Amino acid sequence: MTQASVNETLDFIFRTEEPFVEIVRKVTGLKGEALAEKAFRLGKEALDPQGEQYLEYLLDLSSLYFEAGKYSDSENLEREALQLISREFGSDHPDYSFHLYRLVRILRILRRFDEAEQLCREGVENGRRTLGSEHLELAMRLSELAETLVSSHKNDEAEVCSRDALEIARKSMSTEDPRFISFFTGLADVLSAAGRLSEAEIYQKEALDAGENLYGIDSVSYANLIVSLAASKLKAKSEAEANLLLGDALKIYGKVIDAESTLTEIDAVEMASLIKIMSVVAKGSDPYQEASRILKKALVPEHPFYEGFKNMLASISATRTN
Repeated sequence: MTQASVNETLDFIFRTEEPFVEIVRKVTGLKGEALAEKAFRLGKEALDPQGEQYLEYLLDLSSLYFEAGKYSDSENLEREALQLISREFGSDHPDYSFHLYRLVRILRILRRFDEAEQLCREGVENGRRTLGSEHLELAMRLSELAETLVSSHKNDEAEVCSRDALEIARKSMSTEDPRFISFFTGLADVLSAAGRLSEAEIYQKEALDAGENLYGIDSVSYANLIVSLAASKLKAKSEAEANLLLGDALKIYGKVIDAESTLTEIDAVEMASLIKIMSVVAKGSDPYQEASRILKKALVPEHPFYEGFKNMLASISATRTN
């Protein structure tokens, strides 16, 4: 980009109220990592770190780097956002918590579990102090801590956190809230990680019942819950039951994706569930083949997670054995 075109871009930016990164995308036609790099350079030149647009710019840029698999770049931007919010508003501000847990998820991906745990504990302690012991936001923070503790094999403490989170959720939120189901699946994941599969199944079935009422039996969200239950069945060596469940889930995925006119609307959760199927069943089996077919159809270059999921798919295809 020449200096003249840089000036033209900056001039256009200052004449519109659209988000900075979105304007750079429209002007340059770039996407993914290339868009992130261009927006990063232009933003450092054009934006005032104290200005209203700057925090939104950090958020959008971090998301672009994350989707491109550039987790260290995303981490740096989240840390900058936290410093900015802490300096301007203090660590009790809602935006501080939002960026804190985005950073936690990045650290878990990078397998820096001790750092993630420390931040989660900070968030829980802050929540108890500022929100009270029965606030829904505290339940969400306890769930994040539980997930992080499981990654470090601290299953006993993770179970306590997850049960506390579920208890708060039962008291403070409607069963019609989609987030309610996540507290059941979170506790099920903790129990499954500890090898307590029969107990985990109780909560997976509760999640499935809630999902049927909330989403309907033809939705991909319901199919995602079926996959989690099937994975536990496989772990418990109940292969026949698992394959029946996977067949039901794959029928739902297939219908939705085959009918989808814009495949980029298939989000990361569905992609991850299909990959989860391929990672737990035998290569060459009917569930494996159908999951592979659906995933390959949905994974188009325009999809924001194309590169990351393409690499995961290639890895599973190469390593799975019959």
